[in-house]
Amino acid sequence: AKRQKCAAGEKAVTWDQSGINWKGAWAKATGYLAHDAVSYLGSSYLAVRASTGIVPAGHTAVWAVLAQAGQRGATGPTGTPGRTLLPGQVTLGVGLPDVLSATGDKIGDPDAVAFDGTDLWIANTSTNSVTEVKASDGSLVRVLSGGGYGFSRPAAIAFDGTHVWIANVLGNSVTEVKASNGSLVRVLSNSSNSGFQFNKPDAIGFDGTDLWIANDVPAPTSVTEVKASNGSLVRVLSAASYGFNEPDAFAFNGSQMWIANRNGNSVTEVKVLDGSLVQVLSDPGFQFDQPDALAFDGLNLWVANFAGASITEVDLDNGDAHVLSAASYGFSGPDAIAFDGNHMWVANRIANSVTEVNAGDDSLAAILSGGSYGFFHPDAIAFDGSHVWIANLMATVTAVTG
Repeated sequence: AKRQKCAAGEKAVTWDQSGINWKGAWAKATGYLAHDAVSYLGSSYLAVRASTGIVPAGHTAVWAVLAQAGQRGATGPTGTPGRTLLPGQVTLGVGLPDVLSATGDKIGDPDAVAFDGTDLWIANTSTNSVTEVKASDGSLVRVLSGGGYGFSRPAAIAFDGTHVWIANVLGNSVTEVKASNGSLVRVLSNSSNSGFQFNKPDAIGFDGTDLWIANDVPAPTSVTEVKASNGSLVRVLSAASYGFNEPDAFAFNGSQMWIANRNGNSVTEVKVLDGSLVQVLSDPGFQFDQPDALAFDGLNLWVANFAGASITEVDLDNGDAHVLSAASYGFSGPDAIAFDGNHMWVANRIANSVTEVNAGDDSLAAILSGGSYGFFHPDAIAFDGSHVWIANLMATVTAVTG
């Protein structure tokens, strides 16, 4: 027992009582001390000595394994292809037994899609509305419209676990809606709080706590961070300090927020814990050319280059870049990208097609094109756990049927 004298035949022992300091996902720029613990590629590791930038896997002198990730299971059988899709619609990906038909249910120029765990939310730019449909069968749940929601060219959607957030480009505002019943929670605008500095917001990212809103138009170009729990302002990140130049896409990797700068041909990395700048990726080797969409696959950051007709894959472990070209993958105006756990899906706005890439080895899985899919300037993608949903910008009116 502690502080008691040992009896005859007993031996005094000591032990480390400091415990484990859980630090979340490992980050390259973070300094770690002994007894810090992190997650990395599905495993967890305990630091045995201080380090910065040393990858946990394989460095036993610095990191001890706490829990080892298991092996990935075998790929399941390919499902039956879905039926032929119709032109002018929000398109459901291959594999669904039913498709969405174009017979008239308030979808107008859809520009963004988000999944809330049960339903899909679709932002309609021409009708200033948001349509909610069931992911399981495509049936209509509700259409949110009218001045009460403050919609004014809604162009981006994010889900925070409870509420759906919609960015209004022309309204210089963000609308928060309760996902369970579609009721309005609040509208954040410059008139309600001039500190937001919204300026044509057209992209939203969520880091598990806060919303990040991209103010796309210069003078000033910026990113506004808002607390999801109450809509309060956290901070405004300026172009001068963060290298923003028409920011228009976000990706979150567990500790950092990545922001694509379309006009700056760069990607900005920000530490979400304190909003500090980590780095701005702009080296010619990345071949960024109007980066317009981002996705994270658990290891790498994928950047869609709209003008370059390419995808830049950045290894977040060592910063190396691999560029996937149009010639090999059929990219043409890649404008949206989504990860399904195994594949990366890229919407080609100019070619009216969708490219599917195996994330593990970058091999081409498929190119979906032709009139049978009904693609018409696809520019938004969401994954619901089973199917990929693609919004076609030039669709005017779409009916959602079971």
